[in-house]
Amino acid sequence: MILGIYCAGNLGKVFYDLAVRINAVQRRWEKIVFLDDVYEGASFYDGAEVHRLSAWKAPKENIEIVIANGTPRGRKAIYNRVVGEGYRLATLISPTAIVSPSARLGAGVVVLDYAAVLADAVVEDNVLVSVYSVVGHDVFVGAHSDIQTNTILGGNVHIGEGTFLGLSVTVKEKLSIGGDTIVGMGAVVSREIGDGVIAVGDPARAVRRNEDGVIFRDHS
Repeated sequence: MILGIYCAGNLGKVFYDLAVRINAVQRRWEKIVFLDDVYEGASFYDGAEVHRLSAWKAPKENIEIVIANGTPRGRKAIYNRVVGEGYRLATLISPTAIVSPSARLGAGVVVLDYAAVLADAVVEDNVLVSVYSVVGHDVFVGAHSDIQTNTILGGNVHIGEGTFLGLSVTVKEKLSIGGDTIVGMGAVVSREIGDGVIAVGDPARAVRRNEDGVIFRDHS
């Protein structure tokens, strides 16, 4: 089996390191490669090969893919392409993460180091749960969402599809955050947040519509 990490970028490096650690324990993949539509070069991080998906000749039945794009809209677009072309998604769980046996993880979920997904949580397809984050009991996280480092979701929280929760966000139990929403770094969510907005602060409040879906802006 070959693991293809889709996107040769910074998050791709993180996923590569995780895959190497998983492989040391489970021996899941014979080879780990990168897939990218923009990167120019035959190799990337740690000398791993880079391929265009459209030009890659490896048989689909011998490939599983994980999506290393850090924006929900980007994750969804790549997911639709990969699944639409008949590829299988890989789910990666760090050996140091805690995932309850009653939690349900969709295809392509990545749970990074020291994160926790607790009892009866549901994490849909293609979600990233980053380092030291906690997905509390009975939480629902919609597909293609991105939960950043040190984020804490209290019990029975509902997160809509394609939502981004920035570094160190805290969400009070039994609240809902809508889909296609961005919650900024360090926000404290103590009341409901709707769909398609950007919310910041303590308490977090919507400040404008999430029109372009851009998360990481270049301020240089």
